[in-house]
Amino acid sequence: MTVLVSFLNSRWLDRFLRLLSFISVGVPPFWLALLFLMVFFERLGWFPGPVGRGPAPTGLYTGLFTIDYLLAGDFAGFGTALHHLALPSIALALGPFGYLVRLLRANLLDIINEPFVTVLHAKGVAPISTHFRHILPNAFLPTLTAGGLILAQLLGGSVLVERIFVWPGIGTLVIDGILRQDYAVVQAFIMLSAIIYIGVNLLVDILYGYVDPRVRRS
Repeated sequence: MTVLVSFLNSRWLDRFLRLLSFISVGVPPFWLALLFLMVFFERLGWFPGPVGRGPAPTGLYTGLFTIDYLLAGDFAGFGTALHHLALPSIALALGPFGYLVRLLRANLLDIINEPFVTVLHAKGVAPISTHFRHILPNAFLPTLTAGGLILAQLLGGSVLVERIFVWPGIGTLVIDGILRQDYAVVQAFIMLSAIIYIGVNLLVDILYGYVDPRVRRS
């Protein structure tokens, strides 16, 4: 436990996460996607190139390859689907990751200086319990709210990344619908986005009660 707390309090870890968050916030997702293709596909050959989602499973139940492979019991195909999904997912997630890390770090630094933390240390509460049961839940609330709001950015910012990886996603479908003047597709996307956005923020409000007992009692 002491080793884990020391690792979490490490200055090198803090500096590395700060550097990674600054870089990820300042880099556009489409540029990051191109960089990933140049490095991990063209140079190193670790990941597949811009070839879409890979081979389709034999039985399509949901249209989501990872879920369909699991339903079919094809774990090798599931690994292949995850392999194709890795680079576009990371390219889209690094931006929100950097913002949330910076927000969580700022809140943690504020909570650590609160009087109740000093009282916990004076009572001899274990450092691991102080960090994960008292400091982190209090600092996590604004990050949880921001995570729900970032969903809209992910829905709108995936178009260029999908184009780069030749991914037949919803962003590409909407762009093609606009170019074809197929407004039914655009309207369906707007309605679906609104439903998902409201649902995720409702889930965030529910999670507030589990993270913060004060919200649950009120």
